[in-house]
Amino acid sequence: MDKLDQAVKIAAKIHTGFKGRNREPAILHPIRVMMKMNTHTGKIVAVLHDVVESGKITVEELLKKGVSKKVCRAVDLLSRNKWEKYDHYLKRVQTNSLAVKVKLEDLEDNLQQRMNQKKLSKADRMKIKKIKRAYKLLCGKKLRLK
Repeated sequence: MDKLDQAVKIAAKIHTGFKGRNREPAILHPIRVMMKMNTHTGKIVAVLHDVVESGKITVEELLKKGVSKKVCRAVDLLSRNKWEKYDHYLKRVQTNSLAVKVKLEDLEDNLQQRMNQKKLSKADRMKIKKIKRAYKLLCGKKLRLK
């Protein structure tokens, strides 16, 4: 089985039954992020970027399923620990160029989904500010929607 097909199946299983922003199936977010990546490995990391954070699978289990060490390293860096401060998490992400690329697309998609809402709450506006700050910290540029 192709590694990308395997990764999509793992992600779909993990996200089954959950809803994301705007009440859409949760799997759509990692799929959108995956579609923005321009390498096979990038696509695999992107589709798996939220699976470990979900608590339903570990990096070790991904390795046992045949996911490469390179992919697992990036997925691990993209998985924020519950106790971890956000700035520390972003500094970890910065140590891996593949993780940075995926995180930038993740932030962009998260911002787009929030901006698509009809009404923004105070919490939404705070989250948008946090997303834009993280984006600038990771790449030095302002996040602008396309």
